[in-house]
Amino acid sequence: MRTANRIVALLTVILGIYATVGGIDLQIFAANGNPGPGFLPACLGGLLVLIGILIFLESFSAKTDKRPQPLDKAGSYDLVVVTVSSVAVMLLTPILGMVISIGLMAGGLAALMGERRVKVLAALVVVTPAFLYLLFGVGLGVPLPMGIFAA
Repeated sequence: MRTANRIVALLTVILGIYATVGGIDLQIFAANGNPGPGFLPACLGGLLVLIGILIFLESFSAKTDKRPQPLDKAGSYDLVVVTVSSVAVMLLTPILGMVISIGLMAGGLAALMGERRVKVLAALVVVTPAFLYLLFGVGLGVPLPMGIFAA
């Protein structure tokens, strides 16, 4: 368990450094002093570095070996399903657009996690993308990738 924690800590620090450097390249502050496009990635990257360091240091604690394993067989299945779904969304977004891809992911994840009621699955597939579009596309004015539906 300690070795796994140290590996995760190292990967977390590497990801954090990558996000921080990427955020800095994107410009942390705009010319008018407002946060720029790199502000959030840089801050979250720094937070990941800190979390990775804390995980690494905690791996030397005597308490680490006494904790139960966080991922049993069911937890591992859920982790794989969410990871594969996330990759599927990344691959489908340029084709179908962000809104439709996220809607399909919401319904697909619910089905794979055991939801069998068709009305609930249909609601997830329709309501999730509608909410995201209204929130980001209309409310915040953030342009979302539209895929083949772009004008």
